Amino acid sequence: MEKNEFQKIYDNNARKLYNFILWTTGNRSVCDDILQNVFVKVWRCDRVPPDNGECTAWLYAVTRNACVDHFRSSKKFVEFNEAIGGATETPDAEDDGKLAWREVQQLPESERAIMFLHLKLGYSYAEIGKLLDLTENHVRVKAFRALRRLREILVRKGL
Repeated sequence: MEKNEFQKIYDNNARKLYNFILWTTGNRSVCDDILQNVFVKVWRCDRVPPDNGECTAWLYAVTRNACVDHFRSSKKFVEFNEAIGGATETPDAEDDGKLAWREVQQLPESERAIMFLHLKLGYSYAEIGKLLDLTENHVRVKAFRALRRLREILVRKGL
């Protein structure tokens, strides 16, 4: 891979991937390590998809796998939601107060990732399916369950 090509991929995707990792792990120092590992893999890769939607989907898949590897290696992979239950950090605090993002972190990792990609980044269910290597219908079901769980959490807390 050429330096210019790598720099372009990094510039176009690093911030989005950082937020995705931070959302998944809830820890900024771990986030930095995982992001670095992701881009080391990109640099070493012989064949990177062209810089379009296919590249973005591939990068999210590599990033998601790096997050899973992190939890497995640190023996915290019992349940993602147990591992980050006390996390208080959230990506780029741009919230306007309409959603309780802290409560979203109580959702299982797969549902939390879908909520982040859909609500924070504005991806459609079809796009999320491509990014996470799931069918659109599977993403819709996960989103429905996540919203139902989130609603239950917020009702219990009186929000």
